[in-house]
Amino acid sequence: MKLKKNLLPAAFFTLMLFLSTETFSFELQSPEFGFSVDIPEGFFLAEKRGNDRYRFRNTVFPAELQIAVYPAGDFSSGAEALSHITEQIGSGEPAAEFMWRYRKCAVTRLVFEEKQVDGAVIPGGAGWAAAAELPLEKGWLAIASYHYNGAGGNGTWGISEQELESFHLSVLDSFSTDAYAKLSPGLVTTFCFPPEGEIKCGFESGNIKLSVPFDKSDMEAGQYVIEREIGILSKYIGSEYPVEAWKRYYRMIFRDSYGRLEKAGFILGNHLPENPEKRAEEFIKWIFSFKYERNLQGSDFLNLPEAFAERRGDCDTRCMLLIVLMKQSGTDGVLLISPEFSHSVAALDIQREGPSFEIDGKKYAVVDLTSSKTNGKLSEEMEDSSKWFAVSF
Repeated sequence: MKLKKNLLPAAFFTLMLFLSTETFSFELQSPEFGFSVDIPEGFFLAEKRGNDRYRFRNTVFPAELQIAVYPAGDFSSGAEALSHITEQIGSGEPAAEFMWRYRKCAVTRLVFEEKQVDGAVIPGGAGWAAAAELPLEKGWLAIASYHYNGAGGNGTWGISEQELESFHLSVLDSFSTDAYAKLSPGLVTTFCFPPEGEIKCGFESGNIKLSVPFDKSDMEAGQYVIEREIGILSKYIGSEYPVEAWKRYYRMIFRDSYGRLEKAGFILGNHLPENPEKRAEEFIKWIFSFKYERNLQGSDFLNLPEAFAERRGDCDTRCMLLIVLMKQSGTDGVLLISPEFSHSVAALDIQREGPSFEIDGKKYAVVDLTSSKTNGKLSEEMEDSSKWFAVSF
């Protein structure tokens, strides 16, 4: 796959080269171009040809990833950028164009046949590719996530073609073309679930009764992301990245949910107290009225628009909902997970009676949202901070 000149900045080159001998599991950023990527754990830099191309390989999934940036003048549309990629790979699938983050982009499924290059046999395979227009005419971001035939269920990995496809789509959904895109549904999810029209849902707490809007697609789209990501997470159990993969699972849900709850958060923010502590108490009181519900046959996490509308969900659903709504009003929050206790709690940057955990040098008040009997206080046997890990957003 020959790509045109790659314009990634020198600082990004250095980071990639540093990672070339080991796998990594954190967000990569390009300060000059403003994009970032929160790709699944276990990728390492497999190949770098000058400043033209970067190819990554994953150690948990039999997948490869290529990233490139093209000059703004090279293409006039995302479909044209993708055509360049698919021509090199040998895939003839058409590209679908749409608007994402108010800019042009395109996505296509990759299907390529076995071929010979310089005497070497390159096996056929499949995957997905996307091209997105970067802001301020900084160019086109092109990404391709793919696998070779026989690498999944028919190989030694024990991963089905459907699971591989979900992995590729998650990779494409993990890219952000700018800082605000990290608080919006990803490229793939936006394409698969276009707006269908507004619906109204109620918020009621004490004397406050409000009507807040969602899109008709929000609940189905949010649940799609959850089910896709829990399937990917399950493959990391037993790997060397279970905790980091778990963190990414929640980050992907947070990203998708934040934008879907933005209108609701704005309306609630205009009617609830400005004081962070008082606002948090209003949300906590409201969430205590939810029906506690678990789905042990599925992901056991309910998408946040549905949890909001139907006032139901288990511990991590409730905690994530509180964190998203508080962060929308400017109050930081993290999710605390305890594999030992099989439990989740929210931790907010507020003053509140009860235990607090120090995370990155800052103290967060812990709120247990499973029972109103303790007013959100964590039980004493769960106060050992070593039993928890934090997911920051």
